[in-house]
Amino acid sequence: MQTASYYGTPNSEVMGGVEDPGDNFAYELHQYLDADSSGSGTTCPSTTIGVERLTTVTEWLSAGNYRGFLGEFGAPANDTCLHAMDELLTYVGEHSDVWMGWAVWAGGPWWGENILSVEPRPNGDERPQMAVLRRHLTAP
Repeated sequence: MQTASYYGTPNSEVMGGVEDPGDNFAYELHQYLDADSSGSGTTCPSTTIGVERLTTVTEWLSAGNYRGFLGEFGAPANDTCLHAMDELLTYVGEHSDVWMGWAVWAGGPWWGENILSVEPRPNGDERPQMAVLRRHLTAP
């Protein structure tokens, strides 16, 4: 959640103005764990980067009595990034009062060898990200 105003009105102000008389909406957000948050880098700055990046928006959601959905996230398959993804999903789960859930990016065969892909390899081997994701899946 952008709180800076160097480009104009901060997202936190604009999005706080959304009104729904039925209170039937959630903010959908994306968060990649690589250094520049683009989803194209091969390394993550730290194992806590996901939590660091979600803290401000989580506090904003809570203060405004809003709900959020982490609709797109991803991390490359190296130790630091996988740990960061695990921490991110733990954090979202611990803040289920505002986070409604999550959806990982890059599932499906179309993504091929993309560094964020969670699609099994052609030989059937799972991607390393799946071990982390599986720890955070719950039955309905």
